[in-house]
Amino acid sequence: MANRQYSTEFRQQVLDWHHQHGTTQRTTANKFNMPRTTLTGWVNSTADTSAPHPTDSSDHKEAGPNQRVQELERQLQQLQDDCQTLRRAMFLLFGQTP
Repeated sequence: MANRQYSTEFRQQVLDWHHQHGTTQRTTANKFNMPRTTLTGWVNSTADTSAPHPTDSSDHKEAGPNQRVQELERQLQQLQDDCQTLRRAMFLLFGQTP
C-alpha cells in the first residue's frame, strides 16, 4: 500500500472530530477511511505538545464565523449519521421500515 499524504486541514479536522466525540481511534479511523496507525501517530504527536487543543476553548468568537459554521456542519452531519444508524437498528430489531 502506497503512503498517502494528508493535508494539514484534513489532519486537523480528523483530530478535532476525534477529540470532540471521544471515540476510539479505530472508530475515528473507520469514519474517515484512513489507517488507524496514521491516526495514532497524529494523536501521539499532538499529545506531546503542551499547547491546548483548539476545540478545548469555549470561546468560539476567536475561531471566526467560518470555522464555527464548519464545526456546526460537522456536528449536523454526525447527528444525521447517528439518526440513520438508529433507523437501521430499529428495522433490524423490529422489522419495521422507518
